Amino acid sequence: MRILISILIFTALSIHAAPKPLKVYLLVGQSNMQGHAAERTLEHLGMDPKTAPLLKAIRNADGTAKFQKDVWISSIEPSLESGEKHGRLTVGYGAGGREPKIGPELTFGITMQKARRRTDPVNQNLVGRQIVEHRFSFAERGAV
Repeated sequence: MRILISILIFTALSIHAAPKPLKVYLLVGQSNMQGHAAERTLEHLGMDPKTAPLLKAIRNADGTAKFQKDVWISSIEPSLESGEKHGRLTVGYGAGGREPKIGPELTFGITMQKARRRTDPVNQNLVGRQIVEHRFSFAERGAV
């Protein structure tokens, strides 16, 4: 239910800011899509001239993670009391742990932002060890 409310809030806030149709991207999967890559692995993007621009989009000149100004994310986070975290897209929306982690949401959000050049929410709904068919089934929730 919280996921649906998050989507509706992002949609409502974005409708006033954008006269064009709003695009919402849902990244849904199990723990293998949740993002278990440590932030330190981003350094490898800078080693290839083809991916170096992506690293510049992810990090500030001082090496800190950028907050994407036009991409918003809502993600399930069981370790938090609210059960979710949301905000501007940055490093740290991957799986929980001792250090910030990344998943496909980071590069997907940045790539889509560049392709579309406007604000679009990215809603990442990932929970480890869940059967996606049952956990995220709209028919089971009576939404169909």
